[in-house]
Amino acid sequence: MHARSLTRYARRLSWFVVFGLASAALLLPSSAATLAAEPKTEITICHATGSDNNPYVVNSPAINSSGAFEGELSGGHNQHIGPIWHPGIVGVWGDIIPPYDYAPTNFHYNGLNWTAAGQAIYNNDCKVPNPTPTPTPTPSPTPTPTPTPTPTPEGATPTPTPTPSPTPTGGVGPVTGTPDPGNATPTLPSTSTIDSTGSGPTGDGWRIILLAMAGVLAAALLLTPASVVVRKDDGSR
Repeated sequence: MHARSLTRYARRLSWFVVFGLASAALLLPSSAATLAAEPKTEITICHATGSDNNPYVVNSPAINSSGAFEGELSGGHNQHIGPIWHPGIVGVWGDIIPPYDYAPTNFHYNGLNWTAAGQAIYNNDCKVPNPTPTPTPTPSPTPTPTPTPTPTPEGATPTPTPTPSPTPTGGVGPVTGTPDPGNATPTLPSTSTIDSTGSGPTGDGWRIILLAMAGVLAAALLLTPASVVVRKDDGSR
């Protein structure tokens, strides 16, 4: 009965393979957990447009996680250097980038044009705030001199001195500048996180492949009858 033992052993081994494939498929990590482990960080900046009518626009480039510019912003925004835009500027102006850190590579960026003027534009949705008007000083009125009466000689008939009409005086009322309410603006969000995509089968893909292999092997075992091979001895029993 040696052949029967080999047949049973082979079938049992096949079932072990089926259970092993199914267990491996269930133990694989989910693709969502794999993608969440590799986040990409975005930094909100004010990107220079080159237009005097609209000097800056809001932009949120991602941080490069690898390569020669690892830790810097994609699109080369770290190299968009230049002064802050102001009326009458000649030439190009630079982006406004807040300071940030990228922990995976211990990268620190000090910021670009992150001055008081740059932060005012950044916190105003990347729009240049309107300047506050300067109050006009009020002029002081000039006093009108009082005429001195002429003395009359003794015995002479005094000549009446005409009384001058008072000169009207007026002042210019104070002009008070009203601050532009556009200066009080909401602060933009700094960062946000998005998931990156990878190439090749993910954890869910391998799970489907392993479960399919286990199902095919189990179906083959169930549809194939167990063959019993009995070797007869040449001698009589």
